[in-house]
Amino acid sequence: MINQGFEFMVIGVTVVFAFLILLVIVMDITHAVLKFINKFFPEVEEQKPSVVISANDAELAVAIAAAHSMKNN
Repeated sequence: MINQGFEFMVIGVTVVFAFLILLVIVMDITHAVLKFINKFFPEVEEQKPSVVISANDAELAVAIAAAHSMKNN
């Protein structure tokens, strides 16, 4: 009975270990393929809009500060 349990344990550990090795190999291959494809089709970087402070932003900041100070009272 113990021998059979030991066999199942060894088989299970071997299967899991083999699967993890296969997973790492597939991930490395996928990384290499995507890196190669990215040379021909690079990702387009979006330009971030510049931050512009307007009068509305100042008024909004004052309103938030007033609400915050009233909350603490």
